[in-house]
Amino acid sequence: MRTVFSYTSTSEEQWMKFATEVDDSLGVYLNKQYTTCSDFSSLSLDRMWYALKAAIFSAAIETLSFHKVSNTHRSTYSPELSKLIAINKFLDRFLYRFTTRHPNRPTQILQMTAELPSHLVNLTSLLPDYSIPTYSTTPLSGFKSFLRSQKNLVSAFLGTKFAQNLSDSVEYYTALRDEHFSDSLGTFIDSALSVEKCSIVLRK
Repeated sequence: MRTVFSYTSTSEEQWMKFATEVDDSLGVYLNKQYTTCSDFSSLSLDRMWYALKAAIFSAAIETLSFHKVSNTHRSTYSPELSKLIAINKFLDRFLYRFTTRHPNRPTQILQMTAELPSHLVNLTSLLPDYSIPTYSTTPLSGFKSFLRSQKNLVSAFLGTKFAQNLSDSVEYYTALRDEHFSDSLGTFIDSALSVEKCSIVLRK
């Protein structure tokens, strides 16, 4: 669950209480956590930011209106990256069909074999310098080796794209938060407090 604060309905009095509470909470937190430190300016930026974030959150809980919402999140990708993900899943399923003993396996393999050329054509526009290799569906061992090579190629490229996508997102939201700090304090606080909670469900 996420905590969402209702800044638009916050009164001037609540903002004043919030500001006072942040000052008090920050002082209490620093004095409690760093009792031997006489000059807080000597603390690392990470520790100071953590202290400020803790103070903002505790003050917001005490003074501002809020409600809880589900923490579900669906990632959005560019059309090109979405196509690559779809091709990667297709190759995964195709290779799986060669290992399962499902009664409909021959029919499914024929269908996927017919779909394969269109996916390879899509790769020519998605992967730099990619050209469709010559391949044959016989013998089966050679065809499976070809599918694995294409799967490995797509997976490796996806890995680099995911890493780049993450890096771009971090840079974008860092710049956006800096902008909000100057132009919109409420939005900045909202961004600072948006912490994702992850969980692992173990099934017995």
